[in-house]
Amino acid sequence: MRCIQLDFPVDNFNGYEFAYKVRAGYLLSTMMSVAGASTFYITYNYIVKSLSSLNKARFIYGSRMCNDEEVTEIIESFFQDHKEFKSIKHPPTQYFQAFKKLERELERVLDEWSDTFKARLAYHGYNGLLELVHDDYFVISNCDTLSVIENMKNLSATDLLTNKPTIPGADYAVWMMPEKFYNEDVFETFVAESIEEIEPDMPYFIKCFDLPNLNMLSSSELISVRIHLGELIDPIKNEIEKWALSCYMSNGNEPFIKKVLPRMSSLQKAIDENPIIKHLKSIPAGCISAPVYMGEISPLILWKYYFEKKVLKEEEYNTLVNEYDSILNYTIPVMLFTAPGVGLKLILNSDLKESEVSEEVVITASKKYLEID
Repeated sequence: MRCIQLDFPVDNFNGYEFAYKVRAGYLLSTMMSVAGASTFYITYNYIVKSLSSLNKARFIYGSRMCNDEEVTEIIESFFQDHKEFKSIKHPPTQYFQAFKKLERELERVLDEWSDTFKARLAYHGYNGLLELVHDDYFVISNCDTLSVIENMKNLSATDLLTNKPTIPGADYAVWMMPEKFYNEDVFETFVAESIEEIEPDMPYFIKCFDLPNLNMLSSSELISVRIHLGELIDPIKNEIEKWALSCYMSNGNEPFIKKVLPRMSSLQKAIDENPIIKHLKSIPAGCISAPVYMGEISPLILWKYYFEKKVLKEEEYNTLVNEYDSILNYTIPVMLFTAPGVGLKLILNSDLKESEVSEEVVITASKKYLEID
């Protein structure tokens, strides 16, 4: 089973669900491909430690992760000061010293903001994920939705969304989608929630298994769980991959009902009987039971979601929609992650707005002004 996650910068940083899906994909797939904002989150600590003040400012500013207006204004002001400084061929000693002091103060502001951001990354489950990256089963890529990471191939979101194999395992992959994907703006047609309701060309989501709080596991624990599950779930992953291939060839209703669903109880048993998972579920914060649904959707639904999230530009989206009737009829296999105790629920616009307000987090530096005499 191949899995792909394409995510995006969020105005109110809340990367918990992104990290959770990355971890789940790492444990359950034969190849997990991640593109977009999570690549920034996963590599942040590694990249910033070697950057100069100027490049660190460019990196943070270009990422759009800094939602602290004061820090943003300080960075913009420094960019202007730097431009003026570079325009002077032989700056006077006093001016040179003043600029260097400004540079040190910028470093202090960025370090304070960065320390807070790192703490948020750890809280949301990104610590240690870089250690899991491996060419054979877990690859991360930068995407044109967030192109600030240097020395990394910049992929096209449009290519990924049209099943073009731009990274290993991205073609014929199961898309890992967050709970908010299932909302009324994107889903305008009836969605089957049981086998009995499934009809040809109808999107469906069927409950398949539950997962505990994977964000509490360390990188070494994740490696151990993946190894332990190994051969136990290989036959299940093979059937899911066959189902995904059927989706991309036409649709996967029949193999999903006849081959995938009957194996879900075995998958749940393998997960539950893993020693590390057992221990995790014995801890209050780890014993959550988050339902995971699987199903298939029209590419039009996937495209609309990523257009709404500003991953696809309006021109790109309109081109895809206008050319839809001329392409091979196929569906997109999806794994939908929902919140503990909630299950499958179509999210209304009013619910989305309330959620965005409740999740707002502003990452700040404690002392943000530049002290220049």
